[in-house]
Amino acid sequence: MNEPITVRVMIVDDEPGSAESLRSILLLNRSAREYRFAVEILTDPDDPAFLNQLEAFEPHVVLLDIRFGDQTRFGLEELLPKLRGLLEDKARIIMVTAHRGADTAQIIEALGWDASAFLDKRGIESVLVPKVTEAYRSLFPSDGEGA
Repeated sequence: MNEPITVRVMIVDDEPGSAESLRSILLLNRSAREYRFAVEILTDPDDPAFLNQLEAFEPHVVLLDIRFGDQTRFGLEELLPKLRGLLEDKARIIMVTAHRGADTAQIIEALGWDASAFLDKRGIESVLVPKVTEAYRSLFPSDGEGA
């Protein structure tokens, strides 16, 4: 049996409980046995060390909460270009939120935020692992192997 492929996932969420729930779903994964997940959590995108931590971890997938503290979803307008510049084509961003309105996905698309997926935290247990592995495979389509 081959060793599982390690997928590095960075969770960016200012709610520690929510971030830990996402981490648990990935680490307790039983559905995609060909993958294992290395997970890091960042809770403060305003911290000056945030981008350095992100760069050092070299994630394949970033799970990015759409709302931080009192900021609305548009508070990400400054953060996302920085992430895109840092990640280039080396990682995929999946937006996650518990504050989803019917039009949020369309707004994100219209703003050109280029998320690989948009997931509602409610009911995320059944879709998180498939969406993360799909995002990973989109980075490495030929052989499914990464850095």
